[in-house]
Amino acid sequence: MKSLFIHSFTLVILFLITSCVSQQEAAEEDMRVQKFLNGEIGNPQAHYTDATSIRGNDPNDMRYMATMTPTGSFMPRQATRIMSQMKKYPFTDAVTNWKPMHELAQPAIEEAKSAYANQSDKMINIELISFFMLDKYLSKVPVNAETASAADFYLRTLTAEGSKAELYLVCASINKFSSHLSRSDAKAYKTYYGKVISQLLADEAAPELAKSWAITAKSQL
Repeated sequence: MKSLFIHSFTLVILFLITSCVSQQEAAEEDMRVQKFLNGEIGNPQAHYTDATSIRGNDPNDMRYMATMTPTGSFMPRQATRIMSQMKKYPFTDAVTNWKPMHELAQPAIEEAKSAYANQSDKMINIELISFFMLDKYLSKVPVNAETASAADFYLRTLTAEGSKAELYLVCASINKFSSHLSRSDAKAYKTYYGKVISQLLADEAAPELAKSWAITAKSQL
């Protein structure tokens, strides 16, 4: 668990990132995102009073922990592209908009799997999209076969890629949809994240706040 790093993806970035129509605009977009990743843009919270999440109590905060650090001049193209679609499909009406967002997110994740030779860059795109969908959309919808299938896609993807971040969010998602997942899948997800949490709690170098988040996450399993 020594490679958990926080990446701030708040609403600011979504209004800065627009579709590129020229090389100049693409270069400007890269520069904006790099500044954001370096902490030069945005208004991050100074204190996190809620031990369940790095995002604290702000429902519009889209900062998610990532398992790995970006390498070089990393550009989270798939993640920012999907997250910017909330302007068209706002999460304030998740019941209506989760499905069109899911239909955009799935191919973006598949694209990220093949777009990067570097595991770190691939992982961050996949995690940010998955966490965004579980957090902003699927956490707010009724549980049924269709929404559970969507949640299963992200849970399966995260565990297959070896994700070790956003433990409370993922464990809460497992808890919410477990009755509509297959018994074997629900058990596999709980076992995977149970081991991740146990490893974090056993890591003497892990921050105490991270351990408190892990303990709260474990209560969801």
